[in-house]
Amino acid sequence: ADLNWKLTNLTAEKLRAMGATVVLSHQTGCSVYSLDNTVAGFRELNPDLNLSIHFNAAENNSQTAKGTEAYWCYGNSRLLSDTIVKAVTEGTGLHYRKSEVGYYKVSRLCEFPSVLLETAFISNQSDLAWFMDDANMDQAATAIANGLLSYFRDQND
Repeated sequence: ADLNWKLTNLTAEKLRAMGATVVLSHQTGCSVYSLDNTVAGFRELNPDLNLSIHFNAAENNSQTAKGTEAYWCYGNSRLLSDTIVKAVTEGTGLHYRKSEVGYYKVSRLCEFPSVLLETAFISNQSDLAWFMDDANMDQAATAIANGLLSYFRDQND
């Protein structure tokens, strides 16, 4: 939760510096939130898009459980998912894992593009160590912000 909070806030700062309006679903770091209430809040807000930033985990810490992946559910979210995972992996050097359909609560919103971004596996020692470095965390936030900017540009193509 601490890593999610830190990366999300760094990303929000960068997006706001670019002139974006950013609304965070969580106002504090490690509090427990109802996912159903969070999703209801997304629907009430009706944003241009929803990007849920998380860190993944696997039951083992093998080298196969590494890298960045994103999940989308409806066709209106595929471009966002593909663009964001590409931007993060290219902007950080982290392993590109996939962008695919995922039936997660935060990716099942059909009213606006909604993506679950799993930035890295905290159960993988290399991924975790990479994000423990503040410069790398900042690099990831920059990559996410640039990915969102690319997404809006790509819509015009």
